[in-house]
Amino acid sequence: IDASEKMLRTAQLHSEKSKLNIDYRHMTAEDLASQLAGCFDLITCFEMLEHVPKPFETIESLAKLLKPNGFLIISTINRTIASYIGSILIAEKLLDWVPMGTHDYSNFIKPSELVRSFRHHRCQLRTIEGVNFNPFTESFSRSKTKISINYIAVAISTRL
Repeated sequence: IDASEKMLRTAQLHSEKSKLNIDYRHMTAEDLASQLAGCFDLITCFEMLEHVPKPFETIESLAKLLKPNGFLIISTINRTIASYIGSILIAEKLLDWVPMGTHDYSNFIKPSELVRSFRHHRCQLRTIEGVNFNPFTESFSRSKTKISINYIAVAISTRL
């Protein structure tokens, strides 16, 4: 699902080119939660929360979509000086990897805020790991200790 028709069109073109059969839907997590609450064993939300106007309402909807003991995996950007330098100054302004204005520092989410939202919506944190990019090898790696820029959090639904 995606609230952006433009992003869905791009994804559909990619799936057609790759000969994948994917059911894309133009809607929000909130819309889907009103239709399919408690239906999913696993939900992933990658690099999206920092772009929506009300990320904690989105987390609430994602939690509602989970079955009891379902997993929610979220990747987002931490709100730190390092993330400002890496995601905005370097990625946007210096290297032009993403269009200018893609990121707004005030929309970045600290892990403590994400975990608090998980708890509030009856999800328990299982793990948080950093996602680190090495510009020299152009490769990504995971880190249990370095979560200063991008990170992935895994939570499990405790809803009954």
